[in-house]
Amino acid sequence: MEKLLMILVIPLKQPKVSIVTIREFSDHEEMQIAFVLDQIHTKLALGRDLQDILDAVEKTFPCPPHELVVEARRRHLRRVGEIDRYQPLSTIRRKELAEGTWYSGPRDDGIYWPRVKKDLIETIGEAATEQVDISSTKVLQSMAAPGEDEFSTRGLVVGYVQSGKTTNFISLISKAADEGYRLFIILAGMTDNLRNQTQKRVDEKLINVDKKHWFSLTKADHDFSKASKEVVDGNVEAIFSNPSQRIVAVVKKNGSILRSLNEFLGSKAKNSEWRITRDCPILIIDDEADQASVNVSVKATQEASVINAQIKELLRNRKTAYVAYTATPFANVLIDPNDADDIYPRDFIHVLPKPAGYFGMETIFGRERLFGEDDLEFDGLDMIRSIPEGEVPDTRAPLGKKAFADWEAHVSETLETAILWFILATAARRVRGQGDKHSSMLVHTAIRQQAHMMVLAEVQKFVDGITENWESAEVHERFETLWNEESKRVPSKTVDCEPVTFDQIWEQVPGVLDDLHCVADNGQSGERLDYEANGLQTVIAVGGNTLSRGLTLEGLVCSYFVRNAAAYDTLIQMGRWFGFRRGYEDLPRVWLTEDLEQWFRDLALIEADMRQDMARYADERLTPLDFQACIRTHPSLEVTAKAKQRNSRQVSVSFSGKRVQTILFHHKDSDWLGENIDAAKWLVKQLQQSNSYEVEKSNGTRVFRDVPPALIEEFLDQYTFAEESQLGANNAILLKEYVKKEHKSESIRSWSVSFFGMHPNKNEEKTINLGPEFELPLISRSQLVSSGELANIKSLVGSMDRINDVALSPEVTKEIIKELGEMEVGHDARIMKIHQDHVGTDVGHLAIYAIDKDSKTKQSSDFRNAKGNLIAFRNRRKDLNAADDVIGVGIFFPESINADSGVEYISAQQFIDHETVEAIRASEEEAYQDQPDGSEV
Repeated sequence: MEKLLMILVIPLKQPKVSIVTIREFSDHEEMQIAFVLDQIHTKLALGRDLQDILDAVEKTFPCPPHELVVEARRRHLRRVGEIDRYQPLSTIRRKELAEGTWYSGPRDDGIYWPRVKKDLIETIGEAATEQVDISSTKVLQSMAAPGEDEFSTRGLVVGYVQSGKTTNFISLISKAADEGYRLFIILAGMTDNLRNQTQKRVDEKLINVDKKHWFSLTKADHDFSKASKEVVDGNVEAIFSNPSQRIVAVVKKNGSILRSLNEFLGSKAKNSEWRITRDCPILIIDDEADQASVNVSVKATQEASVINAQIKELLRNRKTAYVAYTATPFANVLIDPNDADDIYPRDFIHVLPKPAGYFGMETIFGRERLFGEDDLEFDGLDMIRSIPEGEVPDTRAPLGKKAFADWEAHVSETLETAILWFILATAARRVRGQGDKHSSMLVHTAIRQQAHMMVLAEVQKFVDGITENWESAEVHERFETLWNEESKRVPSKTVDCEPVTFDQIWEQVPGVLDDLHCVADNGQSGERLDYEANGLQTVIAVGGNTLSRGLTLEGLVCSYFVRNAAAYDTLIQMGRWFGFRRGYEDLPRVWLTEDLEQWFRDLALIEADMRQDMARYADERLTPLDFQACIRTHPSLEVTAKAKQRNSRQVSVSFSGKRVQTILFHHKDSDWLGENIDAAKWLVKQLQQSNSYEVEKSNGTRVFRDVPPALIEEFLDQYTFAEESQLGANNAILLKEYVKKEHKSESIRSWSVSFFGMHPNKNEEKTINLGPEFELPLISRSQLVSSGELANIKSLVGSMDRINDVALSPEVTKEIIKELGEMEVGHDARIMKIHQDHVGTDVGHLAIYAIDKDSKTKQSSDFRNAKGNLIAFRNRRKDLNAADDVIGVGIFFPESINADSGVEYISAQQFIDHETVEAIRASEEEAYQDQPDGSEV
């Protein structure tokens, strides 16, 4: 029983507030409250108004006392509010939905959800199930009540690659089924194996556990077609007229299949005049919604692309809720929001939280910090291994026909190492008791199916050689050396895994080799990757498109990846190594080129930036139609396919309040480095000749105050930013324009300039001379190992650097550091407030950092979790080895009184300039008819 301390009661008729005295409800009263709650829950789903329901309850006989009706109302609204306030899931909703009260969560006496929930608890545990429960509840709450006379909902759920989106939408389906949604259509990717995988999951989690209430229009071995339509036609009226029947169809995104489904749903049942779906509430789940669903027709005047047109036809049914699921929503949020018939998520966008134990881009690759974030000290787990450019042609076939005809596949040295590690890692899992689990390796090489078969033959030949000679001293030594090297780089204790010895592993190697087999997964292969049909598998899968999206490689331990991609969403989706690795978090390894590693690292920042932007809109209670997606551009990648960007435009975001830093440098170009040193010397000379006030601080820095804006403008014109950096090329131009406009409007009236050096050390001090009596101690910054031609130092400025021009006593400084250490968020805002209070709201701060060309890297980076265990051990840095000392720049902008330009993004365009998309020729139908992997369209 629930004890009430104080309750505000809103009477049902009068706008009067009364107080209920503190007391407990009796068992009989609790039963009456439960009766009212049941009436509320049931009739809200039928589309009834809450007030009307309560009025009707009070007219029943025997009617519950008014006080208990009010208490039931309070409990219902409190539960609705708890769902709405669930913070880990960011929500952008239409205001009417945000104020809606129709769904207060699942009931224990439901038919469908309780069974799904029980299975989830057994498979993923109570904590993970609770997260799935509340997030799927919040999605359903954003949809329309199934009993409404007519509705058309459009929503988007953004997850992570391989993070359990299927589990989420199966949970959503089961709850919607309990509330009265009756037809469920799952659009499951573009390949047969992905559709089959989804069908099997739906069969296992929904249909097979309750065959009495479910009827499936599709099966694991066949999609919806005219033939299946004819089979169903005879029973269609009985199926669709039975209110307790739930119907599901898992269909591939294919024009002809969707057309057949639409024809069936639009037909009339035999001996009846009603349209099948007239009164049937439909929930459409669009899995991998950025693939094929988005309209990529050439012109705005042209008919929509085939698959998009058929989805729109589905949405013309009178009672439909469309919920798109994807981990890469770039294309979806760039749909024209003004087109009411299209699939832009006009009603809601939900951003699922990252599940506990999930291996994502940040975990593996690390990332740079976003504006407003504190220093990110985590570079990612040490799981990335580089493939030298010279080895790429061994497995990536050339595109041209003539060149391909002369090409031969080879197992390169790094691929050999990857295969050996897969064998070791699988053996280690068996030592840990995971011998009853699938174990997989991905070899993702190219588009051509013939190339897959050629690589497969070479991989099989190498595996056969290891199997034949595994007892030899040479093979034993190679395995042992590899295990010792790799196990040190990600020790098991860093991720709380059970430690294993090489001797334990070696006992399991023969069994792994006996079970290991190699397959190619493409349209030509006689043996596809099918875990259910083939039973327990230890497998090396070679492939291209069919392994690049949606499909889960069970127990993926090792990935060898040389495939190129041109767009964010394509590349992210190809990362099949993202996901959960319970019990073997120390074992995954990914081999790829240095370019690909850097691109994934960049994409981790882009993804985090977009999610942060969505979270901000959610916090501000803005709607999806208010939402203007801002997606960072990349010098080497498209955001998504050009045809999907037809409604996008270039936009920019203000530098107001931001801190900007240079982290990329042409460290081998002595002329480039020398020009920036000259720019720093020029600035010192001008500052010394000006009336600026100079202070030399105990931390090794020299600060000039009251610097004229004109000096800053001229310095920025002389300083050269690396073209590939966030401030390179066009972005540097935008930054300079922003500075000039801030000066012109007097939003920034003056500047401080800090020259950062090391703490003075008489025993060992390297300096750079920037002018008369201006010896500046050099600081140390190593570079990431994946830097390539440009040195990437990841981070230049420190969290306290913004207030370096503030005169603070050591005691006050310690208090600030302590305060920041106790804060979970908002560090940058607090630092900015301190700067404004002491220096002013119209003062900018330019920081110059002189970096030692001989900067050395530390041997390791150790981080510890709450238990005191290491959580990362990664040598992902190397010595700087620059041709000359490096001048880095940090800029701390005050909050502007003007809105202005900054970093380039692309965004959904409210009003389309149709001339800009004239050049886009390939329609979606053409793009997918000639699938390079040969899979059925």
